[in-house]
Amino acid sequence: MTEQKIFCKFYNYEKKKFRELEIDCQLNVYPCCYIFQDKKYPLKHNLLNTSIKEINHEIENYFNEDMWNSKEPYHMCQKKCRIY
Repeated sequence: MTEQKIFCKFYNYEKKKFRELEIDCQLNVYPCCYIFQDKKYPLKHNLLNTSIKEINHEIENYFNEDMWNSKEPYHMCQKKCRIY
């Protein structure tokens, strides 16, 4: 199997943080616009019941360089942000 490298355009690799997050009109929060469109997104975040700080922390614990460099990165990351 060929090594797959993910480069997330929404992530700041120097600061180890997302540059921005996507928020829909119902105040659901997503790490990027690609995942915003993903019906299988495993994390459920809403600003009505969770602070942006908590949401950001959970997103950055799930979506990060370790996950992207793992054998099975998140499917939308593979599909939209894979580099060869």
